[in-house]
Amino acid sequence: DGKFFDFSKYSIGIHVEYFICVIAQEFLSRCLVYELIKRIITTGKNKKYADILAIIVSSMYFAALHIYLGVAYMIGAFVLLSLFGIIYRKQRSIWGLCIPHFVLGQMLGILGFVIF
Repeated sequence: DGKFFDFSKYSIGIHVEYFICVIAQEFLSRCLVYELIKRIITTGKNKKYADILAIIVSSMYFAALHIYLGVAYMIGAFVLLSLFGIIYRKQRSIWGLCIPHFVLGQMLGILGFVIF
């Protein structure tokens, strides 16, 4: 066939479904897991490092959920999730993270790195 991009197997429904999944993932990882871990750490002696530890732990947790895609993908997810955690810490909003998450996920799917 020789096509670099194969758009024929994607319907609009897949994109809408994935965008909803992205919103759910960002909400769970930032608004719930990050904030809960930060709250737990803040009550202890590590208040100074609460933000950083919460970013690392929540990123590790959600990166581990991507292990089915392979270790390299999981490591990449950890790095990206950590970067998103830093951005979330400054913005306090998931909406600025949903678009790059969606675009990167779509690119990986179109290039064949992830099967939808």
